[in-house]
Amino acid sequence: MIVTVLVLALALAPSMGVLSAQLTPEAEARSLIGVTYTPIFPSLRITEASSCTDEGGGSLALDGRLSREWSFGEAWCGDRVVLLLKRLVGREKDKRPVWRIVDAVLLPLYKRDWTSRDERQVGKFIEGDCQLDGRVDNSLVVLARLGKRNRVDWRTGVKHAWTFDVEHERIVPVSIKRVVCRRPTPP
Repeated sequence: MIVTVLVLALALAPSMGVLSAQLTPEAEARSLIGVTYTPIFPSLRITEASSCTDEGGGSLALDGRLSREWSFGEAWCGDRVVLLLKRLVGREKDKRPVWRIVDAVLLPLYKRDWTSRDERQVGKFIEGDCQLDGRVDNSLVVLARLGKRNRVDWRTGVKHAWTFDVEHERIVPVSIKRVVCRRPTPP
């Protein structure tokens, strides 16, 4: 009986996420590309074979308007955050969206529960907190450290930046020299 249970457990391991523990964080992030799923609730696994959970996201602003076809998202894979680019591929009978992940990028470590009051920590800026080439860009994701400043640039705190290229279905890095962020208003 014990042998049967062990054999069954090993056979089911891939569908239970056991193999994801053997992947590097980068490999697990890349394994999400091509996955089609319907987000139901935050913190649910995206696939059974992955430790990655869907943590929400939003519509991309393309040409100044929110897109219905494209979305960005965030997944947590263990203790790491993965930035997602998703394309709408359909709807469930109850109208919930069905998304295909077209690109995934493992982000450098930062404090996930960061607030603008955390002066020494690197935090994530999204949806209008930053400017690219002097213009507010709602499709820009930035990791930065504010310190005591109300405004940071590449010399004073911007560490990494990405945007979304939907034409090529890619998340692309942006030169931090082109980015300025302002302290978000606390909630």
